[in-house]
Order: sequence, then C-alpha cells, then structure tokens
Amino acid sequence: PMGAHWSLHYEWLFYALLPIIGVVFRSSRRVLWFLVSIVLITLVMKDGKGFFTGWSTITWAFVPGLILGLTSKYWKNNKYLNHRLTAALAITAVIASAFYGKLKVKIPANTLFLAVILSNNTATRFLESKLLRSLGETTYSIYLLHGIVQYITLKWFVTIPIARSMPEWLWWVTCALQVVVIVIIARLSFEYVEKPGIEAGKRFYTWLMNLIERRAKWLLNWI
Repeated sequence: PMGAHWSLHYEWLFYALLPIIGVVFRSSRRVLWFLVSIVLITLVMKDGKGFFTGWSTITWAFVPGLILGLTSKYWKNNKYLNHRLTAALAITAVIASAFYGKLKVKIPANTLFLAVILSNNTATRFLESKLLRSLGETTYSIYLLHGIVQYITLKWFVTIPIARSMPEWLWWVTCALQVVVIVIIARLSFEYVEKPGIEAGKRFYTWLMNLIERRAKWLLNWI
C-alpha cells in the first residue's frame, strides 16, 4: 500500500556491492575490477532466462554514470560538450527517450545529457538555481513518500471508479495537485526528519572513528 517498492531491491543490491565498487575506484586496474564487479552484479541479477536478460531498464540506468566516471579525463573540458547546440541536442534526446523506451536510445541520450551537465555547459546552468537545488535535496523524501500520497488519494479522495470515469484533462489536474502536495510534504520531511537524521549519522560516525582510533592507539602501545 505504500507504493514505491519496486526498485528497492536494486538499491539493496547497490549497497551490498558497495565494497566492490570501492575497490574498483581505488585500484590502479580500474577497468579490470569494473568488469569483475559487472559480472558479479550480473550473476546476482540473473533470473534463469539468460546471462543479461534479467537486467531491466532500472539496472541499465546506472550505465551512463559508470561510463562517464571511467572516461571523464578524456572529455571533461571538451569544447564541443560546452557548446549550446550540444546542450540543446542532449536535452532534446532525453525528452525524446522518455517517449521511446528502447535502451539503445536511453543509454546514449542519458550519457550525453550527463556529460553536458558535468562539462559545466552554460545552457544547463539553470539546474544550479536555488529552487532546483532545494528540490534536489528533497528527491529522496519525494521518492519515499509519493506512493503514500498516491495511495491515500486513490483510496479515500479520488477512488478508482471515479478516476476511471474522469475526463483525461481532469485526471491530469488531479495528478498535478498530487505533485504539489508531495513536494510540500517531502520538503517538511527533509527539514525535520531526513536532515536531522543525516546530521545524527555524521556525529555517530565521527564518534565511532574516534573510538576506533583511540582503541587502535591503545592496542599499539600495549603491543
């Protein structure tokens, strides 16, 4: 009933394999370890239909970031990526990929779009606005809470029978109102739940590291 649960196993998989990813980016043989980690992820995701067929669009969504992370030194200050025309092409490609669900379109479109952003293209500076930064801070709260708002809306306010009989324009108005409510609730959740939790986590981490350091010094002195 809380809605957004379908991608949680991908998140759990990511966190479970985080130590392997850490090895990848601390190793001098990054490409080798990258391939090893991909094989391990594939084995975990394998569903019996074939070596790669168990991968969904959600899994492949990580590919553009991995590609750019491994190749950034070759394109970081590329003059073509900084051109406004390239930015317009990248934005158009991302919008088009939303209507054309093939991975052979999504992966190149997302890769180009991220490369343009990471190149500090002036045409994408609007993403650095205070409003979008504020919205970016609340995205995880939005992700966790949007399903609850949708469930409550369809359970008690706009029931399924009513939704099915609505004109399409009225349904989209309802969706727009849900988005506004979700963003407001998510912002409050970030300020009063998520942010204090992050700060508490940082304090606990600092305390734990200091404790480990003191114990390590005591052990070395004892030895």
